[in-house]
Amino acid sequence: MHQELTLSSWLARRNQNTCHRQLLVVSGDENWGKSKVSEILKQLQAYSHTNTKSSVILAVGLADIELKLDITTIKNQEYRRFLGQESDVLIYNAWQGLRANSILALSGTLRYSGLMILVCPALQDWPNYQDPELAQRISFGEVEHFQRSTFIDRLVQHITQDTNVAILTKSGFSGKTAEIVSSMPSPIYSTTHSDSVIRATVDQTNVVDEIYKLAHKNRRRSIIVQADRGRGKSSAIGMACAQIALTSSKQVIITAPNRQACRQSFAVYESVLTTENGTNNFNSLTFIPFDKLIENIHDADLLIIDEAAALPTPILLKLVQLYPRTVFSTTAHGYEGSGNGFELRFLPLLKEITPNISTLRLYTPVRWELNDPLELFWFNLFCYRPMQRNETLPTEAVPQETIIKHTEQIDYSLLSKQTLLDKPALLKQVFELLINAHYQTTPDVLIALLDSPDQYVFIAQCEQGIIAAAVVSLEGNDALQELSTPISLGKRRVNGHVLPQRLAFAMNQ
Repeated sequence: MHQELTLSSWLARRNQNTCHRQLLVVSGDENWGKSKVSEILKQLQAYSHTNTKSSVILAVGLADIELKLDITTIKNQEYRRFLGQESDVLIYNAWQGLRANSILALSGTLRYSGLMILVCPALQDWPNYQDPELAQRISFGEVEHFQRSTFIDRLVQHITQDTNVAILTKSGFSGKTAEIVSSMPSPIYSTTHSDSVIRATVDQTNVVDEIYKLAHKNRRRSIIVQADRGRGKSSAIGMACAQIALTSSKQVIITAPNRQACRQSFAVYESVLTTENGTNNFNSLTFIPFDKLIENIHDADLLIIDEAAALPTPILLKLVQLYPRTVFSTTAHGYEGSGNGFELRFLPLLKEITPNISTLRLYTPVRWELNDPLELFWFNLFCYRPMQRNETLPTEAVPQETIIKHTEQIDYSLLSKQTLLDKPALLKQVFELLINAHYQTTPDVLIALLDSPDQYVFIAQCEQGIIAAAVVSLEGNDALQELSTPISLGKRRVNGHVLPQRLAFAMNQ
């Protein structure tokens, strides 16, 4: 039985013990929430000095916080710049808007024993708050009439029901420390040509070996490295590139949406080379922006594309056509920017160009422990789950028509937003179908599904469960009347109402 803790003693206990990553919800008015964040960071800073370790602090929506600390502050829409990076403390100010893709992706930057702080309105009032991001997720003309967020209702339910979530309000603090009872030691990856060792999982070791082999082949071939956040994809790439540099003169090019996404790969690569032979010659691995790789063909024995799902399918296809030996590294949940386009659109086309494809998956987390409460919280909220060994992915699934018995009775129904809230298992089935069906289904879509007044969910089900789902949008309303001319001329584009806007522009040409 855990004794009742204050916020200060809870933070102290987390510092004294080996703990999982956790979520701390600071619920109250915004200025009060910011002041509490300042107090928390000062206490954490004191622990950092004691441990001689400087913390990396990332904050979303807190640009005006008054702290003499080294904090990186960003806006919601800037989250992609930080994919592949790490932080010790993540602060997310929901008063300035909550975006699903952003919060899910950034939670993956938080490393071992890290703390995520969610600043939000009072929980009982939050569903009625007019979120600044609301206009980005529901159709134009609906914001003015919006009353209550079903998604925030769902989020509040998860916050209050999860025993690993700590909550601070003006009336007090509640929470327990999620201590790690036993930690499994990471396997050791030994480099081939020395006695030095680098910690890595078995999955990472397999990735290193396969990338190393690919760099020494002459034929066209592609490798796909796929995993959830925190499984060490970037580190494995860095290890592989270092081994290539140590044993050959092969040239490796790495590209990504931006160079920052490759920072971890370069850090590991340089660390291995320095450990192995003390060299400062790191010229065998080069970062080149993807547009430059297309404009001018570069000499490369191997091309590695990190955060590949963030690049459009035409770009990926052009790269694989120009560079015969390619490695694509990506996560599986669609928040990089292109939804599930990598799996549902790109992979079938890649198989036509390069039939010889190997898919390598990493399952064991390296940035945090197994059964991490923070990862499970956000995955459960957004109807995802960590990738499991031996599971069938959407692109490998058996066609639905081969599963359903044609003699079964099929029933059709319309699901209200309240039904989706009250029946989380039903919502999860619907959203999983939408993920498998359309490449643009992202975590942001789940919020729109629950909150958009003009979106309706229909399902078809039989005894085996839900077999089909459709999201229907009612487009066009009086709010578009005053904008009809600029929309028709292509001078204005509003959120939602895709078909009316396209028809208006097309008919005016």
